[in-house]
Amino acid sequence: MVDHCRLMFEVDSLAGCSPATISRTGLLAFAPGMLSVSSIIDSWLKTRRSEEAEIVGMYLEKFVEPLFLFMERECSPLIAWNPRAQIR
Repeated sequence: MVDHCRLMFEVDSLAGCSPATISRTGLLAFAPGMLSVSSIIDSWLKTRRSEEAEIVGMYLEKFVEPLFLFMERECSPLIAWNPRAQIR
């Protein structure tokens, strides 16, 4: 694999993973409630130019965060999903 390529996988459970597998892959495990939508957005905004981050951040805070909170609390998905995985 070339240096500029990275692979990322999302798994539901680590039940089938051995400690050796986890240590070799550099796996990071987060409990579902550990990462909030706002922490992911804030992290992403730090990669943007300040003018862009200010404008986009205002809209993300106003619309996206409440949307994800509503979806987590009020909606019943047809299939299991992690709303934090929807942020790219």
